[in-house]
Amino acid sequence: MGFLQKAREQWAETLWANLNANLLQEGIEAFLKQLRKLPKDIRQMPVGKVLDNKMKEFKDSLPLFVDLKHEALRDRSDGTENTCTPDNTFSFIAVETSTS
Repeated sequence: MGFLQKAREQWAETLWANLNANLLQEGIEAFLKQLRKLPKDIRQMPVGKVLDNKMKEFKDSLPLFVDLKHEALRDRSDGTENTCTPDNTFSFIAVETSTS
């Protein structure tokens, strides 16, 4: 299994609580570097252009990940959740939360 495939699988399995945006930044930079090393005719193919665009979009989204992980945005709910029942009445249910 190649480096790129292994890294992608690790990222896909990473829980939000364990997300390391710096590691993602380094990884996407490595992916982009690998793409730039490919011959120009391959990079200019439709698949090469799509891959380049998708990786750049992902890279551009990383600051959002950092912002969403910020402590100021953590969940402050009281462990209950409003729900609507089939007869359109509201009820509160306890929601199990993990404090990680």
